[in-house]
Amino acid sequence: EFRHDPAHPMRQSNLGDILQQQTDRTVRSVDHTVVSQGPRLLEQRLREERETGGYVILDVLDQEDLQIIAEAAAAIPVLCGSSALAEELGQLTPPASRLSPPAFFYELPPDGVLIAAGSLMPQTTAQIEYLRRSGTHTLELTTRCLGDPEQRQRLLSQIVDEAAAVLGSQGNILIFTSRDTAADRAQGPHHTQLHRLVSDTMAQIVKMIHERVTPRKLIIAGGETSAAVCRALGITAVQVWQEIEPGLPSCITFTDEPQLLVLKSGSFGSASFFAKAVDHLNTV
Repeated sequence: EFRHDPAHPMRQSNLGDILQQQTDRTVRSVDHTVVSQGPRLLEQRLREERETGGYVILDVLDQEDLQIIAEAAAAIPVLCGSSALAEELGQLTPPASRLSPPAFFYELPPDGVLIAAGSLMPQTTAQIEYLRRSGTHTLELTTRCLGDPEQRQRLLSQIVDEAAAVLGSQGNILIFTSRDTAADRAQGPHHTQLHRLVSDTMAQIVKMIHERVTPRKLIIAGGETSAAVCRALGITAVQVWQEIEPGLPSCITFTDEPQLLVLKSGSFGSASFFAKAVDHLNTV
């Protein structure tokens, strides 16, 4: 699916080659045949590789490989990879005690949840459709209006007014970008600019709504959209709170007025994830 991503199409699958294009350091790969020989041998291999000062990519076939990698790499301070690696690392340390809800949880009004979906990935599209079928109020950000300043401003005003009214009546609101509309228009040479325009516009909409009614519960879908919204709202750090689905937690923002926030990669989550996240934010 990432081969067809309108903003960042991935047309090669060798992670070593992809990473090497982004760094002057060496990038090496350790084959799964080495990993399968156990954590002691792999730990020794990692020590040897780290002496080069470069990056090491470990090949993985299954969950057992991840268990071996976690044990071999547990002492390395910086690891990148799938959430499944974190799951195995968690088995090697005592479980943390459950966090007590911060005081602001008890002060949150019974307002609605604002969902902003700027991703065009099929997983997000399925989540949008699932939430629409559940009866959630939805608004579409049509990309064909974004190039004209007057049409863009008129569309933004309509979306913000309607969304603020729904949230003000304690309802949930979903604002989304249509995959068909945006994807069809994003195939030309300016597709990256259009994708960024969509993300920045979605962030502007969320900020305008925030200034109007200050929603305290937000779900943002799409990596670039999440980054743009956080910049717009001045969110520079969050505390991971509770897992909703694997790799998809709720967070608490470190802001003057803390918010409950869910940031979701476009390709993550089941079709019912938005619905689960809304229920979670309203009952956490």
